[in-house]
This record gives sequence, structure tokens and C-alpha cells, in this order.
Amino acid sequence: MLGALTRFVEGGVTRNEMIRAADLPLRKLAAVEALARHGRATPALVGSIATPPMLLTNGGLLDWISVLERVPGLPQRDARRSEADTLLRARLDVQGTTLGFATSRGGIVDWLLATADVNAAKLVLSRLGAPSWNAEVPRMMRAALALQREGAWPTTTANAWGVLALEGFSRVYEAAPVTGTTRVEIGAAAKHVAWGESPSGAAFQLAWPDARAVLALQHEGTGAPWALVQSLAALPLTKALESGYHIEKTWEPVSQRTLGQWSRGDVARVRVRVDADAQASWVVLSDPLPAGATLLGRGLGGDQLLAGNERDTGAAWEAFTERGLEVFRRYYEFAPKGQFTAEYTVRLNQSGRFEMPPTRVEAMYAPERMGERPNEVVEVAP
Repeated sequence: MLGALTRFVEGGVTRNEMIRAADLPLRKLAAVEALARHGRATPALVGSIATPPMLLTNGGLLDWISVLERVPGLPQRDARRSEADTLLRARLDVQGTTLGFATSRGGIVDWLLATADVNAAKLVLSRLGAPSWNAEVPRMMRAALALQREGAWPTTTANAWGVLALEGFSRVYEAAPVTGTTRVEIGAAAKHVAWGESPSGAAFQLAWPDARAVLALQHEGTGAPWALVQSLAALPLTKALESGYHIEKTWEPVSQRTLGQWSRGDVARVRVRVDADAQASWVVLSDPLPAGATLLGRGLGGDQLLAGNERDTGAAWEAFTERGLEVFRRYYEFAPKGQFTAEYTVRLNQSGRFEMPPTRVEAMYAPERMGERPNEVVEVAP
């Protein structure tokens, strides 16, 4: 196999594809990277890769970095490694507690199995031994785990790379078992986790101090446990809050007794459009309803006819929809970067002036990635 890869890079092995794509440099680069892992790549083989690093896909850039690190004797090796490192940082996007490639179709080559989840796992592996990336690797690992669905990545290749990434990450960051006690203090409030009693850790809340105070975390024992710290505060929402998601919402009449005015018995089509800064798994959209209103489309009586023209757009994967008495809530198994829209139909059954809580979108396993939009007052005439 190593001999065949060498001949492929040298041009001695060729394939005539039915569907041609300009991907030969990427294929050869992947072959050189595999050879480099076995000590069989030479500077001459590497020199046959003529594609500038800035034009490589995300997966290709990771292969190029691996080649530079594994093949000694390359001309200007240190300068080329520094250039590749700078290019890699420029392609990454920080989203709360995760760090990964800024999603774009240009960075994914599905037919070469260079998918987003494969690239995320290879990114972790490529940076594990780099001292300058020590603080970023845990965020990369969280980003890779966030791409799992039902406890696994969606492809065999991604699971193979993912297992290697998890094993490598554990060796570097979690080699020693966690024992002893971890204590958290802020002001006069304090909590602790006894790892002998709670080997999986614990979650708790500390009240805000009365004055400015320092949050202190101290671990006594072996190992290095992870701590995820969030600050929560009840603040009035006077304008849209965007921390990864931008929300727009419109109401359109399906049936309206008085043009331009909502009345009791009217039916409205509500459209919520979400613009995501980055991809995420398990995203929930929650939109409140005016008191007494009824969501249509559940198959009761003839309400399915009024809700028949609902149109959802975008590439988000719907998993489940709750049509409750107080809220419309939709769960997405996966929501890519970009726009997606949810529509629902509601009948206004009660007259009055209704103030509602904000519309909210949140990545369930990365709650720091969220968006809120205050809702306008809805007035319904008798």
C-alpha cells in the first residue's frame, strides 16, 4: 500500500474518473500525509505538491500541516509551518466555549470524506502537541463533540478520527484520575465537589455577591477537572440580543375581519427567521403565544386547511415540534450556518392587550450561543 501511494504521488498510478474534479492535488497531498506518518515521505515527494496553502481546503490545510511537521529536511520548513499556522488560525471561529472551522462549503469536500466532523477531529489531533495551541484545544474538542448525533458522528470515517482524537486528548489533558475536592467561592458563598462522592462532577449555582468579588476555584487532589462557568442575570430586554443567532419575526393575516387590525377569531401566520453564525447540533426555537390563542395544524376539525400553506425553509434538520398552549417550540437535530425559517398558524381566541416574553433560539449543549428578540405588544379587538 505504501508503495502504491508513492507511485500515485509520482504519477505512476492514475485513475480515469467518470466524473472529473480538480481534486488531484488534494488526493496527492492526502497520500503524502499518509506516507509521512510512516516515515516514507521525502522532500522530493512534498515538492510535487504545487498548490499554494491559502488555496487548500480545510482538510487539505490540516494534511499540509501534518506533512510539514513529519518530514524533516524541507526547504524553509519553519517559515512554511508558521505560514500554515497563521492560515489555520484565520479559518477558525470562536463560538462561546467552542472553537472550530468557520463553516463554508469551500472547506468541505464530501467525496474525499473531508467532512466537517472529520475536519473537526483532525483539527484536535493536529494541535495536541503544539504548545502555542494548548489553551484552544479543549474548545476544539467541545466543537468536535457538538457534531455528534445520538452519541456518535454520522460517518464511519468521522468516528475513526474522533476516537483517535478523544484518546489523544485524554492522554494529554486527562492522564491522571481526578480525586480529592474542588472548591468554588465568590464573596461569602461557597460550594465544593467531592470527587469520591460525585465522580461525574456536579452543577450548582452561587448567588450574585452584594459587591464586586473574585470568583475563585481551587482543586485539592490529583488530576485536573474541567469547570464551565456561566453568569446568569435577569435583565430587561429592550432590544435584540445576538450571541450567535439573529432573529426576525413577522405576522401575516390568513383570515382577518378588519383589514390592518387583529380581532377575536382572526387567524395569523407567524414566520420566525433565524440567521446562525455557525453550525450547531440540537438547537431549539421557542416563540410565545398571546394568552388564549390556539396553534392550528394539529389535525383537529378543519384547522389543518388553514395551516396547509406553512412553508419552512433552510437546511436545518427538524427533530420535533411542540404545539403547546403557551408556546410554539421546535427542536432541530442540526442547524448549519446560515438562515432557516419556521412558520406556524395561530387563531386569536381572546380579545385584549397581550405582552409576551421574548422569542429565543438556543444551542442546547452550548447555551452561551443564543439569541433573543423582544416581542411587540399584540392588541386583539373584541
